[in-house]
Amino acid sequence: MKILTAVCVMALLVIASAAWADAPKRVKFTWSGGEAVAELNGSPSAESLWAMLPVTVDFKDFNGVERIAYTEKELSAEGAPESCTPDAGTLALYAPWGNLSVFYKPFRESRGLVPLGRFVEGADKVSTLGEAVRIERME
Repeated sequence: MKILTAVCVMALLVIASAAWADAPKRVKFTWSGGEAVAELNGSPSAESLWAMLPVTVDFKDFNGVERIAYTEKELSAEGAPESCTPDAGTLALYAPWGNLSVFYKPFRESRGLVPLGRFVEGADKVSTLGEAVRIERME
C-alpha cells in the first residue's frame, strides 16, 4: 500500500511539473507609475529576454504609440518572423535597433519587429513606463 501511495504521489508530481513547464512564462514590469504583467510567447527571442531577467531599464516614448528601452545585453532575433503588426499591449523586440518595444496603441506592420508576448495585466498603464523599470520573472 505504501509503495502504491508513493507511486501515485510521484505520478502527480510528474504531471504537475509537466503542466507547469507548459505554462506560459510571465514577466512583471514595476515602475513608479504602476505594475504590468506580460506573458511571453515561447519564441527564442522571448527566451533570451527570460534568460537575462531581472533587469532595470529606462523607457522613453517613441512615435506616440510605444515605449522603448535598451537592455545591456542584446536579445536574440533567431528564427524571428520578418515583421509583426502590433496591437496595444504587444511586447516586442525591434531587431534592427535592439530595443524592447511596448505598444500602448496599435501600429502598422513593421519589418524587423519581433513579437515577444502580450500584456495580460496592466496594459492600460504601459503608456506611463518611464525610468528605472524593473522587469523580473514571475515564478
